Amino acid sequence: MDASTNDLPDAVLFDVDGTLVDSNYQHVVAWTRAFQGVGVVVPAPHLHRAVGMGGDQLVAAVAGDDVEREHGDAVREAWKTEYLALLDRVPALPGAADLLRACHERGLAVVLASSSPGDLLERHCAIIGADLVDEVVDAVTTADDVEASKPAGDLFSVAAQKVGAQRAVAVGDSPWDARSAHAAGVGVVLVRSGGFCDELLRGEAPDAPLYDDAADLLARLEGSPLT
Repeated sequence: MDASTNDLPDAVLFDVDGTLVDSNYQHVVAWTRAFQGVGVVVPAPHLHRAVGMGGDQLVAAVAGDDVEREHGDAVREAWKTEYLALLDRVPALPGAADLLRACHERGLAVVLASSSPGDLLERHCAIIGADLVDEVVDAVTTADDVEASKPAGDLFSVAAQKVGAQRAVAVGDSPWDARSAHAAGVGVVLVRSGGFCDELLRGEAPDAPLYDDAADLLARLEGSPLT
């Protein structure tokens, strides 16, 4: 895939958590409770900095390989249960639906690329607007489709392949999105709506355009890397 800035993109690969839905802090609560359930305490700031990784990566990243070996599957199962209990408190982020539609109307292939399992992505699509997603989203990729989730490049690579993209650009909210996009060989645009500071975002993608949220990107869409 050619991520050259000299060519217009043919696809936009959207991260979901923290980019299109305001779920990152609910994930922190869910992971906190899941780790506590196996007697492991992970400080909330450490968990927040890991949000955006898939569960296959996160447990070892924040708690170590021993916890992954002994409790990884149990922690992931508990996280999902805890997160589902909080899902009614997760709204779509401002501008999310309109940004998806605007990209579609400009002829871009629109792909959702989430580290969440497929059933959670379906719930997030309902929050954004299931009818809209059916209308404007060309493909979805989840943790179920790849061997390794973010920050590995697999999710964005598979997302681009699903629509035959040659010049894809990813949109995400975390350093892990930036690292994943780099590994996949696609461009990246970052938003602050996931709660990551500019220093962390710039640390992974110093040259990536940075917007406040989906609404800000939509307002400045003309002239952005997406058009």
